[in-house]
Amino acid sequence: MLRTVDWLIPAFQTVAFTETLARAIEISPEHEKLEVLRESVAAIYSPPYLAAMYLHRYIQVPHISEFANRIDESFRVFFSGYRSAAVTLMIPVLEGVLRKVATSANRNVGHGTKGLIVELEKLVEEEKSSPERFDERLFMFELLLDFMRDKFLKNTDLYTGHQNFNRHGILHGVFGDFDEDLNFFRTVMLLDFLLLILIYRRLAFVSVFTPAATDESRALAAEYSNLRPVSAPKLDSREIVVVKLLKRIGSHMMENPADYPEFTEAVQKNGAEFAEALRKMMFQ
Repeated sequence: MLRTVDWLIPAFQTVAFTETLARAIEISPEHEKLEVLRESVAAIYSPPYLAAMYLHRYIQVPHISEFANRIDESFRVFFSGYRSAAVTLMIPVLEGVLRKVATSANRNVGHGTKGLIVELEKLVEEEKSSPERFDERLFMFELLLDFMRDKFLKNTDLYTGHQNFNRHGILHGVFGDFDEDLNFFRTVMLLDFLLLILIYRRLAFVSVFTPAATDESRALAAEYSNLRPVSAPKLDSREIVVVKLLKRIGSHMMENPADYPEFTEAVQKNGAEFAEALRKMMFQ
């Protein structure tokens, strides 16, 4: 379902949150799906998250750290309200990191973008044939390959997607209308995916979990937050977004009882049994 809004299973996020978001998008009217996604991922890629990831992940791992200044500039530009500039800054970062990943494996992807797709294909094939193959990881790598090949790096003339998130269309001046919050969040999503690749390839020795906030990251998060225009809407916390998503799903269940015949049986259960039955209905 996330594919329908040009989104992937986000790295460093919980399965529970991802399942809740996917279900909420699935049951939402077509004209509301992108806004549900935008509001939700804005709570993920908030100043505290980006500050912690920047200080305790991005600048501490090879390849990504070489683009540290540009990443920080992109974050500051975005929170200042200049979305198209933030997206444009991040695109060369994504390409550069992927090129360096290829170089670390003694592979030359050339100067165009076709080699980047080949590199991602090799990543998938390596995972398939690895004695340490992990199906969930393979699935995520395949999603990344599909997204990069069929959306982000697709020939502009053949591109079909949401909000003009296409590398060639943006950098070659074909698309002028790409200044969307979601396009910036998509670049961060892809950066986190590349970080995950570095970790799995043992090129980065950091945790696969989101770093905890520190005094240093809180100070940087405050800098990012203070850049936001006074007129910018207040950002919901992750917890509030989860409640909104669950409320949306619950409302859909109440408005469409025929789609949930298990509900009558579920309400007769108690405690943990009811919670589990409700969970299965909400995320089926």
